[in-house]
Amino acid sequence: MLRIIVDFNNMTVDGDKVLVARDIERDKEIYDQLSPGMRVIIYEPNDIAVEAVIEPIEVQDGRVWWYGAAEWSTLVDL
Repeated sequence: MLRIIVDFNNMTVDGDKVLVARDIERDKEIYDQLSPGMRVIIYEPNDIAVEAVIEPIEVQDGRVWWYGAAEWSTLVDL
């Protein structure tokens, strides 16, 4: 399962999704591996990790940001 470092401060307002990748150039290594419905582990080093399902969300002008829909029941402290 792909492990992706995220910043849990970049969550949607409802707290269900965490931003995984938004810039195809900056996040190219991750961006190329993502697909809708893909299961991953998102984590902050020395903090927490949680399983998530990847979802693309169009933000504007056809740009897509990738989010991880967290499955909070899988949360573990690192």
